[in-house]
Amino acid sequence: MQETKEFEDFLQEVHGEQYIGTDDMMPDDFEKWLQDLDVDRWILLGARFGIISQKKCIERIEKNI
Repeated sequence: MQETKEFEDFLQEVHGEQYIGTDDMMPDDFEKWLQDLDVDRWILLGARFGIISQKKCIERIEKNI
């Protein structure tokens, strides 16, 4: 996964990994996908984003030591 700066960017990447369709329909499908996410999936995605962000911070810190 590429470096993620914002949670929405992360969500777009996750959506894009499972999306099947044309590029012109992707933004609308992303909005529908967001609306259809249940609470447990939101929590899981938030936790995953947090872990990825923490790992990237640790890698940056280790490079500067």
